Amino acid sequence: GKIVISIGANQVGFETTGPQYPERVLFGKTSSQALHTLPLLFSLCGHAHHYCGHLAVAKAQGQLLSPRQQQRYEFLLELEHSRELLMGILQKLGRRLPQGGPHSIRRAYTFLGQCLGQSQEAFTAVPPKLAAIHIKVEQLEQLLKTKILGGPCEKFVNIHNAQGLTHFLQGRALGSQLSSMILDHGWASIGANAFKQHSIAEESGPLMRLRERPLIQMISAAHGHGLLARLFARLLELAEAPGRLRRILKSDYPGDSQAECTANLEARAQVQTSRGLLRHQLSLAAPGPDHSEYRVANYRIDSPTAANFSHNSSLAGTLLEAAKVANEQKQLLDLIVQLYDPCLPWELKLNHA
Repeated sequence: GKIVISIGANQVGFETTGPQYPERVLFGKTSSQALHTLPLLFSLCGHAHHYCGHLAVAKAQGQLLSPRQQQRYEFLLELEHSRELLMGILQKLGRRLPQGGPHSIRRAYTFLGQCLGQSQEAFTAVPPKLAAIHIKVEQLEQLLKTKILGGPCEKFVNIHNAQGLTHFLQGRALGSQLSSMILDHGWASIGANAFKQHSIAEESGPLMRLRERPLIQMISAAHGHGLLARLFARLLELAEAPGRLRRILKSDYPGDSQAECTANLEARAQVQTSRGLLRHQLSLAAPGPDHSEYRVANYRIDSPTAANFSHNSSLAGTLLEAAKVANEQKQLLDLIVQLYDPCLPWELKLNHA
């Protein structure tokens, strides 16, 4: 599928082409078949969907995931989360900068794919190969240090004054270059009013999650919760990722994933992804004379991309504001969409009268 974004004089429209409700293929399947199918439906967030679905299925059947299952899911979810945040900067945004480098982007993409696959294999080994998994965390940390942040993750997390922020902005890593580009073009505050008006109800991504952090508050005090704060929230989540991964390996990180029963054989679950909250809701049919397993009677998925790319979202307001900017308008509109990071390809249409 694809998201078509149409920007008019006073409104923004979003149309999604392709299959609208891929979860319908789960209807009638056994719970185990449904869990096997879920990650195959989504190329970017397969682990998140698998985890969310397993939480909901288990809760509907009155079961709990084992501590080992929970640890494995949380680790792979966090790693997938980091991959999506990182690729949004390296692959999409980094191409706008001459020093991003296609070669570096390809290497990072290859590494992240290998990291997820090898970590999954290490977790499924008996016993799990935790030493190999720790090495992957160290490699991710090194990639963030050299390519994105231009220094240790802890140093970025602990930026708390103008001097530290200035030092970061003067660096040559991708995060520094992108931040400087937004400031140099005068785009730092674009979207701040839209965030204030819409996001409390609609948005659950990095900026919403981290808006109370000292670094984000320092930026928003000067520029509001606009494009610069949105980029820094992504960078901050990336900088904190190695620490979260290590805490998961120590079973010292509860995560934000939740599940609850809503009725007999019905449940809903949610997990945090790089784009925001992913929610699954389902109902099961009990085993009967014609089948010996629970089967999916109904299934609904609410994705963060659907929430972000809707007519009453902060994205819509931000795009309307940006459409009034005369200089390098197309580059600005592209940047905004990329910072909201849809999980589908997208096309932008300007329909000014």
